[in-house]
Amino acid sequence: MALPALTRDLRLTTATVQWVISGYLVAMAIVLPVTGYLLDRFSVRRIFIGSLTVFSAGALIGALAPGFGLLLTARIVQAGGTATMVPLLMTSVMRYVPAHRRGATMGATSIVVAVAPALGPAFGGAVIDHLGWRWIFWITPLSRWPSSRWESSSCGRPPHCASCRWICPASPCP
Repeated sequence: MALPALTRDLRLTTATVQWVISGYLVAMAIVLPVTGYLLDRFSVRRIFIGSLTVFSAGALIGALAPGFGLLLTARIVQAGGTATMVPLLMTSVMRYVPAHRRGATMGATSIVVAVAPALGPAFGGAVIDHLGWRWIFWITPLSRWPSSRWESSSCGRPPHCASCRWICPASPCP
């Protein structure tokens, strides 16, 4: 949905702007296999916080990018964060969700993963039409702030939130 707006605003050809998507996908394909290595060496919590930080840094760079080169760099940085989160989702379910709840949890996460590609372009198109393409990048850090406040206020109080300790910076690492 953003390609026409990027082509127009950056005064580039569609083929050039397409590299924003291609660069993202190539970077994800390169980083994705590294997640297994990282999981052997670091806690899930550290990897999650690190990947969220990398993704958010990419979003900030993208929102402030003055031109195509920095925009492409921002998407490659974002891909690094996304590529580690994707396998981390199911790894977390298998490690932290009790066996009797795994099926329901995996079903719920699969619904989100399946619906996101259908709703994302419509949502993104509305954001671009009303606010501009830079707001696609601003949404991530702005939407992260309320959830981080919720995590730090609800986690770390046993036994209320023992299963989400890995996601909460305020609680000790399991």
